[in-house]
This record gives sequence, structure tokens and C-alpha cells, in this order.
Amino acid sequence: MQRSFLTILCVLAASACHTFRPVEMGEVIPGQTVRARITGAFSDSLSPILMRDAREFEGTVVENDGSSILMEIRVNQTLTGMRFETLSQRVEIPAAAFLDLEIKELDQRRTVVAIALGVAAVGGFVLAQLNKQSGGGSSGGPGGPQDIILPPPILSVPIVGISRIWR
Repeated sequence: MQRSFLTILCVLAASACHTFRPVEMGEVIPGQTVRARITGAFSDSLSPILMRDAREFEGTVVENDGSSILMEIRVNQTLTGMRFETLSQRVEIPAAAFLDLEIKELDQRRTVVAIALGVAAVGGFVLAQLNKQSGGGSSGGPGGPQDIILPPPILSVPIVGISRIWR
């Protein structure tokens, strides 16, 4: 129960690191990630290009000249070998087509909370592993010491380069 609650809490905190803030078209600069909601008529013309319903989407601003915004919008993502290949389309959207425009920003407070939860979870796990009553065995007694078979550790961290330090 406690582990599942902690897992759910960590997932929710990690997914809440970004927020969207409404902006005017003139405030948007190239390179920003934006979420746009556009009119139905313009959405119908974009749907064949983007291969999906295009009423609301995220993209990166390439150019903003005041009367329209040139955006790079992700169309598809495919797995090629061992890496993902993202296919994007650049689309020019006139100012009249926007119903809502929001920029994606990093929420510092939520990010700090997410990192703190992650550190606390790892610290709790390490403490739980260190406080286990295992190892050793009883010394003496009838029949001599008893062997205890220890399970392999759940988390193993290799330390690279330690041999150079001890030489």
C-alpha cells in the first residue's frame, strides 16, 4: 500500500513540472514551445497535413512576424533501430486562426517538489536496505554457527575507476 502510494505520488509530481501560461501572439518568440487552440475551419485544413484532429496541438515557434506564426509541429514518432525518429511539419498559422495560445514553462516549485520526492524515495530505499537484520549468523551455541544465505541486493551500483585509486 505504502509503496504504491509513493509510486503514484512520484509519477504525479514528475508529470507536473511544466505549466502552460496564456499569452498574446506578440509575446511569443522563436524557440518557445507553445500549445495552440485554433478555429475549426483552419483545423480542417491542417488535419490532412498533421494526420490527426488539429484543433489543439503543441509545437515549437520558428518565426513570429505579428500577422502569423510559423510553427514546427510533431506529426509522427517512429522507432528506427535503437532510437526514435521524430517527423515534424512546419505550418504557418495566421493570427485570426488562434483561439488560445499558451507557452510552456518550467514550474520551479513543482520541479523542486518532484526532485525532493525522488531523493526521499531513494533515501528511504537505501535506509530500508541498510537496516535489514541479515548477514552474519549466530555465534556458537549447539551445533556451531549457522549459515544464512543472503538474497542478492535489489540495487547494485558499479563503481568505475576504484582500482586506480587503490594502486
